[in-house]
Amino acid sequence: MPQMARSILVAVLPAIVILVAIQGLHILAKQDAANAERARYEDAADRATEVLVDRTSLIFVNLRNVATVVHHANKSGVSSTRAFHDFINDTDMFSEFPSLRAIAVMEDIAKADLPSRAAAYDNDAGRAALGYAPPRPTAVLDSDAGLASRLQRY
Repeated sequence: MPQMARSILVAVLPAIVILVAIQGLHILAKQDAANAERARYEDAADRATEVLVDRTSLIFVNLRNVATVVHHANKSGVSSTRAFHDFINDTDMFSEFPSLRAIAVMEDIAKADLPSRAAAYDNDAGRAALGYAPPRPTAVLDSDAGLASRLQRY
């Protein structure tokens, strides 16, 4: 009987070794494919990150330029609305950055200065010439309660 078990083992052992080798090669091939896919994904993510960083930095450069134009317009007495509008029209930001829908400049204004600043915006000839509506209903500033409720949001 031991002779028979030995002959069966000798006959079957090469097939077992071959099956184990094939399974090992299959596992290595799957790992190589997964590593290659991971490398492709990481390369694509790196390229996308570079593009986003570049585009975002361009947007911030253009926005800094907008702030500079408004600052110089304020110093020179020119309507900042007109200067802002002209600068935006002279750039190609909206075609260069199709996802950019609007640009606005907002100033910090002390509560005590709010009524006079609102009146200045309402009377800004540059805004009126460009067809802008007043930035808010004037009734909001007519009462302290309206002003307080508006300022509490901030």
